[in-house]
Amino acid sequence: MEESSLQQMVDSTLQLEDSIQRKFRQLLPLSPDCCIYKVPEDLRTMNEAAYRPLVVSIGPFHCKDERSHHMEQQKLRYIASFRNRALDASLRYYIVLIKEYEGSIREQYAEKIELSSDEFAEMVLLDSAFIFEVFLRNYFPRLVGSYDQIFHRPGMLVEVRRDMQLIENQLPFNFLEFLYNSAFEHIRESSWPSFLEISCKFFGLPKSSMQGIKHFVDLLRTKPHPVVV
Repeated sequence: MEESSLQQMVDSTLQLEDSIQRKFRQLLPLSPDCCIYKVPEDLRTMNEAAYRPLVVSIGPFHCKDERSHHMEQQKLRYIASFRNRALDASLRYYIVLIKEYEGSIREQYAEKIELSSDEFAEMVLLDSAFIFEVFLRNYFPRLVGSYDQIFHRPGMLVEVRRDMQLIENQLPFNFLEFLYNSAFEHIRESSWPSFLEISCKFFGLPKSSMQGIKHFVDLLRTKPHPVVV
């Protein structure tokens, strides 16, 4: 083999080695907490509509989907209500909490989340407040306002509940529970329900003491099914 050809092969080999090593370095670390996945492509192609949210996006996978963009205004209305009833009226307090746990939240998703830290914190805060407000208004009907677009628009609550049962449309349950407790610890009396209680009521589940819930899909596994005789 000519010297020039040999050198070309060596250079090419080194470039390939470097390329593979860069890919190694870009790999996301595997986490035992990873529990929120995207549906496999072969299932999605069979019936895409069955796996994507129709009215509200929760979590990072569909947060930029134009099809649920109209619900963003309702999220802003709800976060204003959340701020008025929560322990600290400053959104800064909750943003700091989210950023403190951002790494552990991201680790619970199987896909790399292409959002900046600020974008991620905003998404988590808006979606969490939306969930809290929907669940609390479902638990305490007196909290529902006269012009609430979720509870007074025919069929909307059913569609929201459907979207919250999709595996791609989730926030980690443990962080939602932590944020809820942080926000409402000042009124955690016997009459004020836990996050698990308002979650169970929203999904029509009996009261539960279930531990280690990963997300709403995991919670729904506890729902009793009719016995077929």
